[in-house]
Amino acid sequence: MPTASCPKCNGEMEPGLIPDAGYTAVRWRPASEAKGFLDRLKTLRTSGYPITADRCKTCGFLEMYGRKPPE
Repeated sequence: MPTASCPKCNGEMEPGLIPDAGYTAVRWRPASEAKGFLDRLKTLRTSGYPITADRCKTCGFLEMYGRKPPE
């Protein structure tokens, strides 16, 4: 699989994840679905999309994706 190029400096991008304090991947949700009682953020980990992040080895730029996991 070819390595992606950084959109900022054309450096090599390295795939990765952004773990949370619970050692699981952080998840993205649409803002309209992320609000709970009294507009507090819901903290359910069972819905949403896992976030992956590609990092440029040269300049450190992060490019994040919320891809639907395979079924």
